[in-house]
Amino acid sequence: MDTQALLLSVLASVTLTAFIGAVNARGPARMVISYLLAIICFCISVFHFTQYFVVPEEVQEMNPQVKNVVPAPSLALPAPDLAESAQEDTQSEAQSQAVAQYLGAARGVANAGAALATTLSGLALDAVEDLSDEEYERLQNNAGNSLNSARKIKNDFASLGNPPPQYSSAHQTLDQGLSGLVSACSNLDRFFHAEDKSEEAQRKTAFRSGIQQALAQLRRVTSQF
Repeated sequence: MDTQALLLSVLASVTLTAFIGAVNARGPARMVISYLLAIICFCISVFHFTQYFVVPEEVQEMNPQVKNVVPAPSLALPAPDLAESAQEDTQSEAQSQAVAQYLGAARGVANAGAALATTLSGLALDAVEDLSDEEYERLQNNAGNSLNSARKIKNDFASLGNPPPQYSSAHQTLDQGLSGLVSACSNLDRFFHAEDKSEEAQRKTAFRSGIQQALAQLRRVTSQF
């Protein structure tokens, strides 16, 4: 027990004794003195009682925890960032749409190239000398149109831009197949404009090997899109 509490106990005992003495006192003088002593002891007890239970300002300034109790930290989990989640969903959706758009365009280019290569692979150039002038001119015009078509398909491929990472290999194969198709069509067109038999034979051989290689690459790449 500290000194302040001991003092309060003593004052309470003295006050009680003084009141008891005042009640049992005989004679006016003794009664007045007893009551006066009891009141003084009571006032002193009340004063020390209030001082004991009220924290002085000096103590509050030295110990801020007495004056301001710091609340315990909250253990609640932080709320999810809805804006960031929505942004990620938007980016994912945009990427999916870009991949789907690329696949559709690449598939169309590959199919067009394979169809042209298939048509040209069945072209016979051995008996062109036996054709009439009209038939020869028709084949010559077809050769020029085929070259223009192959170049257009190649330009459509160039407009695809960079492929998604998972389709980079197929993109490269398609590029090689279309380049071979343009080269084969160029040899076919020059075949009909050859200056001599030697150049005719050279263009014909280059066309046949080139169109077969391009057709194989284009057929293989169409299954990758």
